[in-house]
Amino acid sequence: MLKNALALLFGLVLALALVEGMFRLLPVSDTVLVQDVNDRQPIFRFAPDREVLYSRGRFFELQARKRTNNQGFFSDVDYAATPGRDRVVVIGDSYVEALQVPNAQALHGVLHAAYAGRADVYGIGASGSPLSQYLAYARFARAEFTPRAFAFVIIPNDFDESMLRYKRGPGQHHYDDGFALRRIDYTATWKTHLARMSAAGRYVLNHLGGLQFGRGASGHPDAARPRFVGNMPAEVDPERADWSRKAASRFLSDLREAVGNTPVVFIVDGLREAVYGTITAEQAADSFAGRMNRYFMDEARSAGFTVVDLHERFAADYAQHHERFEFPTDAHWNARGHRLAATALQEALAGHGLPR
Repeated sequence: MLKNALALLFGLVLALALVEGMFRLLPVSDTVLVQDVNDRQPIFRFAPDREVLYSRGRFFELQARKRTNNQGFFSDVDYAATPGRDRVVVIGDSYVEALQVPNAQALHGVLHAAYAGRADVYGIGASGSPLSQYLAYARFARAEFTPRAFAFVIIPNDFDESMLRYKRGPGQHHYDDGFALRRIDYTATWKTHLARMSAAGRYVLNHLGGLQFGRGASGHPDAARPRFVGNMPAEVDPERADWSRKAASRFLSDLREAVGNTPVVFIVDGLREAVYGTITAEQAADSFAGRMNRYFMDEARSAGFTVVDLHERFAADYAQHHERFEFPTDAHWNARGHRLAATALQEALAGHGLPR
């Protein structure tokens, strides 16, 4: 009996080892290591100076080689407050993290190359970051790098997810109901470390955990009532919408205090379903994403900030070239989307005295 049990156990271990070996030969996505967030290290960032392969899809349809720099952000440029050099800090969530494209093709990488030594561009971003986390990043960046200008990439889920009542992102900052900024500390568990060690485990978690079909970007034509716009529910309850507006207004007020007189440019993502014609312009404008984008842009301009609406840029480019700005299985910008955003940002920054 014991002999049979040992033989069965040996067979199981051998099978698992063979499966693990097979997956180690495949382009399974590496783990994006996150540093602990606590009093000693209060800002969400990744393990520094790492080369990683990012891939998605059951058959690894999306792949990109990425690097984290000395500060633990995804960039081929190391960040330092070099005297005599202008710096632009671009802050955002997964659109600035930009795992789907090489660093050089991300918004901040394209802009850094465009300035060709006349200015440095630092991208600071992590998936899931809302406006409240952008505020924490802005305070950190101002203290560390004294930037010449800030830019923020704004997407529709930035508003409600700023509130603790709707999200508690590990390692992130959120507003409580009194609009005090609260940090959610993060420590990696042993289960997290174990999953990181196994290629087969990473495949199950990252590749079978749900393909990102970009429900908002790819769109599902529904002439009567679209379910999602801008990768958000087209309709949310009035209370959530009210808190979203409050979060946006408080962020703009707090940001003015945080950055002082440093110029700020907001890059607001376009509602691509309307750009592609899968919903009407009226449906897009009447959706939660459309209403919040409009509210935020109006409030930001009234507060003296510069706003770039990518919807207009994307619509003009798509009308001419009929090429989309995201991947077939992922709603994040592809290289074309990042390039158009970088061009728009450079034009806006020129109005604040930075080179073109």
